[in-house]
Amino acid sequence: MTARALAAPPGSHAAPPAGPTASPGRGRLLTLCALLLVAALHGAGWYAWNRPVALPDWRGPIAGFAFAPFQRGQDGEAGEFPSAAEIAGDLRTIAPLTRRIRTYT
Repeated sequence: MTARALAAPPGSHAAPPAGPTASPGRGRLLTLCALLLVAALHGAGWYAWNRPVALPDWRGPIAGFAFAPFQRGQDGEAGEFPSAAEIAGDLRTIAPLTRRIRTYT
């Protein structure tokens, strides 16, 4: 049969297709719900595999420190530098903890 033979004769009214018809808004709502479900599952999986872990206290020598001698509120760009006494005091504080101290000035 040809397509012309299957078409309804002129002047007759074809019956509407059987079954429920989905509105365009319903498809968007289902897409949004699926997207939210995937995002929630992704977030839950990420949270489950990346839980914070408490590290044990360090018991042993420290290999070295990187030390900047500036005190709180001092700014080298503004010309505010620590005094020799402040630097010496800080070095006395951290010297028993390591054998290597790298300084930045």
